[in-house]
Amino acid sequence: NWGSIPAKLFKSKWFHLDAPRHLFLFNKETLVRILEKNGFKVRFVKYDGDTKDIINHFSYLFQGKIPRSRNVIAIELLRPVNAFLKKIKMSDVLIVHAVKDSNPSEMRTGMRD
Repeated sequence: NWGSIPAKLFKSKWFHLDAPRHLFLFNKETLVRILEKNGFKVRFVKYDGDTKDIINHFSYLFQGKIPRSRNVIAIELLRPVNAFLKKIKMSDVLIVHAVKDSNPSEMRTGMRD
């Protein structure tokens, strides 16, 4: 989710800027617009993310200088932050369920052949 709070906070050190795994980045609005423009109907959008991703943001920020032994403690401390980001729909990961319209023009006009 390019529009997430972590993306805005960590900027160039945001963990999900990890090319080549992520070649394209979207926020909810652009992803929904692209899907609908290409004949998909969006059923729901879920905001998700893992507390470990927040640790990875900090690891990128500090160039891997965070000892792994502290990760277990940090995960427990950051779990409420991750839950809050999901609740306010500003977490890192978007899960979109969309279905391809069988006849997009029919869906728009309500007419059948």
